[in-house]
Amino acid sequence: MLCSDQNFDIAQVIRFFRSKPGELIIYYELEEGERSSSRGIVEVCPETHRITRFLEKPEEERTTSRLASVVFYCIRGETLSYMSDFLSLQPQASERTFGLFWVRR
Repeated sequence: MLCSDQNFDIAQVIRFFRSKPGELIIYYELEEGERSSSRGIVEVCPETHRITRFLEKPEEERTTSRLASVVFYCIRGETLSYMSDFLSLQPQASERTFGLFWVRR
């Protein structure tokens, strides 16, 4: 766990991201009684802690995962060029943009 609810520190997140190779996507466990159909849900490999699947507001029976994406991503500049390719492979996506980017130069 990178940080708890009470101690979310964006500076800590950025330091962690800069200290490791690859990208960083933050997720959290849903509250008791919160429906998975209200959030984007991630399935995570228990050994590697890598996201293996993302489901946009899935019906309860589609997954047992209780981990929700907070739509907070740290992505390296060299990875951004692959986003358009990835989005083009998602035929069910109605919006094909990845949003706004904050690029540190």
